[in-house]
Amino acid sequence: VETIAILRERGMIDDAKQAELLAKNQAWEGSHPSLLSRLEWSADFRSRLENFWYEDDPFGVDTPDNTRGRYRFRIGARAKVNEVVTAGFRIGSGDNNGYRSQNRSLGDSNNFDYDPIFIDQAYVELAVPRRFLPEGMTLKSISGKQVNPFLWKNGKDILIWDNDITPEGVGLQLTALPAERLSVFANAAYLLSAQYNTTRDPHGLGLQGGLLFLPAFRLLA
Repeated sequence: VETIAILRERGMIDDAKQAELLAKNQAWEGSHPSLLSRLEWSADFRSRLENFWYEDDPFGVDTPDNTRGRYRFRIGARAKVNEVVTAGFRIGSGDNNGYRSQNRSLGDSNNFDYDPIFIDQAYVELAVPRRFLPEGMTLKSISGKQVNPFLWKNGKDILIWDNDITPEGVGLQLTALPAERLSVFANAAYLLSAQYNTTRDPHGLGLQGGLLFLPAFRLLA
């Protein structure tokens, strides 16, 4: 746009040509959105006050009551680069000793020092284009530091997998609609919990599958 304005200012194009070039540029930008415009941002912040009250133990030790303030901050973005590649990241508050919780206590850093920020998610998804799959089917792989690749619907997630843990590895997810009111899914993941140079890395392999059927009911008047 600036180049077109300079050309018009120097008399290299007239008003009609300037309008034509601006229209073409606008049409091109509409069909070729920038990567920044495709970013889907998300963020959350929470704070709380925790109180701890103690009584004298049998040995007469007087433990003083304690009150602490805590906060958690996370911000991330996700972008669909094209129909195959999608990438995302999220950073959050926390420290090395709290990988199961990103809560940060006020005063953890001495003398109002800076609080740490850590990478909570960093992943890339590779999806098979829909034109190569049967209708109603999706298939994609996810690699990097990602959200829990498995689904837990029959109880509180925290009883099986802590929501603040973002495992590292590679996963494969498939969904399909083989029939009306019937959907199936399958998840697989190879996850690493540590990396060692001299011994075998501790790891885990998980497989999960399921189906959902919605029966049709007719209410009689």
